[in-house]
Amino acid sequence: MSPALAPAIACAITAAGLMPGAAFAQEKPAATNEAPLTLSTNQPGPPSASVNRLDSLSGFRGLKFGTAIGDVKDLTVVDDRGIIKTYSKKDDTLVVGPIKLEGIVYYFLEGKFYGVSLFTNNTPDSIKLLDYATIAFGNYIKPDKDVEDYFWEGKVSNARYSGKRDSGHAEVFIGDNSLLRKAEEAEIKGLINAGKDL
Repeated sequence: MSPALAPAIACAITAAGLMPGAAFAQEKPAATNEAPLTLSTNQPGPPSASVNRLDSLSGFRGLKFGTAIGDVKDLTVVDDRGIIKTYSKKDDTLVVGPIKLEGIVYYFLEGKFYGVSLFTNNTPDSIKLLDYATIAFGNYIKPDKDVEDYFWEGKVSNARYSGKRDSGHAEVFIGDNSLLRKAEEAEIKGLINAGKDL
């Protein structure tokens, strides 16, 4: 990352009101000769003091985790899976600092906001999105060197970056740990119930 880009991204984080994760399924990228979507400025390692910042945040752009859906205006349903629903906002600003986003999706469990995903659809913006998360949350955990998944785990909140080398698309998810656990439990329960119908 260029030294000039770091202050711009740091300012964008503050301006965006980033208040942090749900893990989501990620396909393993197809084998490719392309370089990974990462820059060599950050070394994987144990959670840093910046993860404390992740825990101190409580939502995204002024929308606090746990907010009831009835208190949020201009939402459009993206996906309805019963008690878990995702929405987009009608007039959402699809820019974070120098990063142009493809979209932003808000996650609700039983009508309570628990996470948000920021999407990019090209390699340059996807690289900046990873830089954005790294500046905001510090050192990451990267369990598989061949897969573009990066994790930040705090006691209260978590974040995840997932990129696809072949398409240049990426996603950052940030969310509330306790509500995320409930959402994951609800998904597992739904799968078990669906399995009974087979």
